[in-house]
Amino acid sequence: MTPPRLALWCGRRILKASLVNPALGRGHVVDLSLAATARGALGARFPTLSLLRLAVVSLSFSWLAACGDETSGPGRSQSFARLSAGKYHTCGISVDGRAYCWGEGDQGQLGDGSNSSSGIPTAVASEQVFTAISAGSEHTCAVGDDGTAHCWGGSAYGQAGSDLSSVNQPAPVAPGLNFVSIGAGGRHTCALAEEGSTYCWGSNGFGQLGSSEPLVGCSAGTDCSTEPVAEAGGLRFAAVSVGKDHSCGLTADGNAYCWGRNANGQLGDGSTIDRGVPVAVSGGFRFAALEAGRDHTCGLNTRGRLYCWGRNDSGQLGSAALVDHVLPVLPVTSPEESVFAALSAGGQHTCAITTSRNGYCWGANELGQLGDGTVDSTAAPVRVVGSLRLRSVQAGLAHTCGLNRDGIVYCWGRGFEGQLGNDSNTSRLVPVQVEGGM
Repeated sequence: MTPPRLALWCGRRILKASLVNPALGRGHVVDLSLAATARGALGARFPTLSLLRLAVVSLSFSWLAACGDETSGPGRSQSFARLSAGKYHTCGISVDGRAYCWGEGDQGQLGDGSNSSSGIPTAVASEQVFTAISAGSEHTCAVGDDGTAHCWGGSAYGQAGSDLSSVNQPAPVAPGLNFVSIGAGGRHTCALAEEGSTYCWGSNGFGQLGSSEPLVGCSAGTDCSTEPVAEAGGLRFAAVSVGKDHSCGLTADGNAYCWGRNANGQLGDGSTIDRGVPVAVSGGFRFAALEAGRDHTCGLNTRGRLYCWGRNDSGQLGSAALVDHVLPVLPVTSPEESVFAALSAGGQHTCAITTSRNGYCWGANELGQLGDGTVDSTAAPVRVVGSLRLRSVQAGLAHTCGLNRDGIVYCWGRGFEGQLGNDSNTSRLVPVQVEGGM
């Protein structure tokens, strides 16, 4: 088993540490304001990693001295740590844990207390420090540093955890539960609790909540729930990902499960039958990362090979045969010597970054969402223009955003609603830098 890797970075007047297992692609964030705090936090989360815990504590003082105060210095206010691309909007978390959104806001999905759109990042109306965020179709959800889930935006099916009405600023969901990650889909949301159990809420029209529990909060005859319901399989996941109408989870040993809509084979079980409970993705694969797109799903194994299944009308699976696949197809491999290290599945396109930090995309490209300077769709990975040195990439419905190692965000593709964050409503065929707007 690959040993955990320790990554350190600066936040506002604190030091943050992330314990990452490369084989599983999952990390835990700890604020290291004091060595004693670090020892307690890491001991609680990783009780068996005493040597690693002591190493973190011994490093914390020198890193704190080097970090200084991030309120000063050029470009500091524009630095992001997390990023998520939705249907027509984009959201991110700054290095100090504040949430910002930009793009379409007619349902309140920007969370700034209005229903207005914005072409630059606008601050979410909350003093909460966030550690995870996910932009869905018309709603957004995030996890606070205290483990609480917060959602805002459209909630016609309860996907924002509200009473079937939209909310334009963060509202807590199930305050009694503590979460570590969250995924906002088309009309539903799923979140991963600390112990590995999964809870979902919102529309269940295709079984995407994956629960056998009674659904509450919706009118008679409406298959939805405004309150979180537990996933029925009793599985413990290390990561969850949410598509338009389906959901997927990845166990700690790399097994993938999906549930919900399966019209295009996006569940990967060899059928096109909708599933109300998790089913295993066929093929015996062990994945390090799993991403659910609009109607397709992709997984990345520990060797950097990427497999996709589901809808393939634009080549988003990496297969030139533009037909749907109900099972994982032949692997998509990196065009360069470096292998893929991270991925994101969007509307009808897929993107990944290599270990050398280069971005590649494939699939639909009518609005430039592949970022190669053309509008030519392709099933073969094409490199994103520029030398961005990306550390993460997020594919939305028809736009894509990447976060570089300096915390600067670049976006490309559809821009009609302002989701590119460059203060315009124009689509772009190559990456443009998101403006400060903070």
